[in-house]
Amino acid sequence: MNPRLCSLIEREPTLEARKAVSRDGPLNTAEFFRFTGLNEASALHYDKRGRRLAMLTGCDRSVFPWSMEDTVISVSVSVDVPSLEEGIRFYGEAFGFEKVSEPYPGVAVVRAEGAQLLLLAKGAGSIPCPASGARRHYDRHWTPVHIDFHVDQFKSALDRAISAGASQERLFEAKGRPSVAFCCDPFGHGFCLIESKKT
Repeated sequence: MNPRLCSLIEREPTLEARKAVSRDGPLNTAEFFRFTGLNEASALHYDKRGRRLAMLTGCDRSVFPWSMEDTVISVSVSVDVPSLEEGIRFYGEAFGFEKVSEPYPGVAVVRAEGAQLLLLAKGAGSIPCPASGARRHYDRHWTPVHIDFHVDQFKSALDRAISAGASQERLFEAKGRPSVAFCCDPFGHGFCLIESKKT
């Protein structure tokens, strides 16, 4: 990508990108590619930065045939569980998730207030990926990616999660700061419970 474009966007995107083109008005398609040093293929490759510059400078929308809304449709988290029944029970009792579908055997979609989890039934001892040498297990394990649950009623939410089968491992409480609990679910996956607001 054009080094000048990278510098403009990374240093001060709103102000600098506007200054760079405001003298001549909005860029049309040809001017955009000339200014940025991109061609259509590389613009697609660098879509996030390209889109941002187009938005800031008022570029002709035909430069980008897609809409800003296409950037991310939705995000969900997939969680391995030894059985769907156990996973649905725990996440339902602990956090209010309800099953909305089972699109494939061994896969359940659960939702709660806009959040979505994909529960995947994977047996203990199964192989998670080729050539890793690892085997799935549901004892407590280090989780390189974990879920944070943000809740308004921290104490009752923590009590509910523990009653459903979660384990509280550490608790952080400080005056004037949101409380945080490091926990794990019954399947050994770490998660955090975080107080959304301090009342």
